[in-house]
Formats: sequence, C-alpha cells, structure tokens
Amino acid sequence: MRRKRLSGGWNPRVERRGFRIARNTVVALLILVGGALGFFHNRFQGRSQTDPIVGTAQTIAVPAQILTARTKQGVSSTWRGWFGGVALERENETLRHDLATQILERERLQGVDAENERLRLLLEFTSAKNPKPQVAEVIAWLPSSQEQTILIARGSRDGLRRDQVVRTAEGLLGKLVDVGPISSKVRLLNDADSAAGAVLSNGKVFGILRGVEESEGKLSHRYVLDMVHLDKQADIKVGDSVVTSGQGGVFPPGIPIGTVESIREDPSHLLKIARVTPYAPLPGAVREVLVLAGRP
Repeated sequence: MRRKRLSGGWNPRVERRGFRIARNTVVALLILVGGALGFFHNRFQGRSQTDPIVGTAQTIAVPAQILTARTKQGVSSTWRGWFGGVALERENETLRHDLATQILERERLQGVDAENERLRLLLEFTSAKNPKPQVAEVIAWLPSSQEQTILIARGSRDGLRRDQVVRTAEGLLGKLVDVGPISSKVRLLNDADSAAGAVLSNGKVFGILRGVEESEGKLSHRYVLDMVHLDKQADIKVGDSVVTSGQGGVFPPGIPIGTVESIREDPSHLLKIARVTPYAPLPGAVREVLVLAGRP
C-alpha cells in the first residue's frame, strides 16, 4: 500500500537528503576544528610554550584524576586488608580466626613500615641534600607508543616551570616537559626522546644516557636505558654505579641513576654500549616524586 503524502508536502527523499547534508556538515566542522587545534598545539610546542587549551583541560580533569587515584588506593587497601581476612574466616571460622587476624595485622604493619621508610627517605633528602625541592603526588602514568611520561599534581601555580629535574629518593626519574596550572607532565629517562649526560661514579668514564624502545613482538614493547658513546677501551664493568655528569646544563651533576646491567659493542664495533638498570622504581610503583629547584 502506497504511503500518502501529507498536506505539508512530506517527501522521504528530501528528508534523507537533508539528513545527509547535516551529517556531512557536522563531520566537516569537526575536521576543521581538530585541524585548527592541532595546528595551534604544534605552534605552542615549537615555541616551548604550554598549549592553553591543554592547560585548561588539565585544570578541569586533574581534580577528578586525583580523586580517582586516591579512591583506587583506598579501595585496594580495603580489599587487601579486609576481604582476605573474611575469606579465611569463611574457610575455617573457628580454627583459623586468630591466624587470619595476625596475618592482616602483620600486613598492615608492613605497609605502615614501607610508607614510613619511603617518607623518611624523602625527608632525609629534602633536609640534607636539596633544601628547596617540592614533593608532588603522581596521579597518572601515561605510557604510549610515542612517549613514556607521568602526570604529577603540581604546576605553574606552585612555581614549577619547564625543564625542572624530577627524581625519587632513590634516583633520577626525568624532567618536566609540559607545565599546566595545577599539573605537570614528566618525561621519564626511558622515553625515546630523553637524554642525559652520565658518568661512572668513579668519574673516569663519560657517556650519554638514552631511552631505547625495544620490540618484544608485534604488539609488545619495552623501554630501557642505555649509556652510549663509550670508548671501546673504557674501564667499565657490570655493577658499576652511574650518576649524572652535569653536561648539557639540564641535570645537575651527581644525581644517582642506576647500575650497569650489561655491556656490548655498538654496530660499528668501535664503541661500547652499557645497559643501565635505574635506581628509581618503575613508574607504576611511584607515588611521590621530588621536583628539584630550578636554576635561577
């Protein structure tokens, strides 16, 4: 049965054509807006300036990220501290009740001890080695195929600026590359675009520390640290300590980096390359960092 046209002149072909035009218009506008945002972002990056749009987005999103991170830690602690004990009580409420209570108490005390030790190291460093660092909470780890970064809950409102050095109590972590009003992005040492002057702790062998991306399959990658441009006759061995040399003007000398894990020749067979295991913990395990006072 044929559908009758309404008195207003309804036509399904005209309606479908209008819908396609509206859809294509919206898509074109989104492409233009995206292109414009990318253009201005690249201009700001080329001038080593913070993109105001990105800064505004971070200002809006960071409080939610901080709340999410702290909620996750609280839920995780509750799960480990209570549900494990409940499971044990259900297995044997009478015979194992005291044992479950003791296990939970021991785990709680171990967590408190670990927290106290980490904070003690931070306090010791701030009071003895650098009187002006700022302690910042890590709110996100941002690994990707392009960069290795973390996000911290301090920014320009706290006096931070680009290229300030970031470390843990154990050793060097990276530097600030993007500073927003209340949060900042830290480029980690194992990022492929990262580089730092390095030297053995004995002061005899100098090189450059670089982040290296290694493929472990089609979909798996890992990011490691290599000390490159080492003379073939350099006196370097597994277990040697590596610190910053101060060359390059960004990282001050003497910051611990890590230890030599292995040594190999570079492809030209004229130089050596040393794989370095960092002292700083893995990014996903870092909860607080120290942002060192920048040079005046």
